[in-house]
Amino acid sequence: MFLVPLAAYIMWQLLYLLIVNVLCRKRLLRDPEVMTSYRELSRKAKKANNVWWHCKCILLFFFFHASIP
Repeated sequence: MFLVPLAAYIMWQLLYLLIVNVLCRKRLLRDPEVMTSYRELSRKAKKANNVWWHCKCILLFFFFHASIP
């Protein structure tokens, strides 16, 4: 029963990566003011004194190493 929501979530994430890394890549590289989830997490990690925020950011960086900076 949980496979349908899991498949929907995986599809959602794949579409997000496609849109951000392929379709909107040039626009996002030109405009640093546009917030993506990766940019938001990295901005919060810089401000945070919490080790877990740093770990999340590092893991996301390695998982999506070709993501928008």
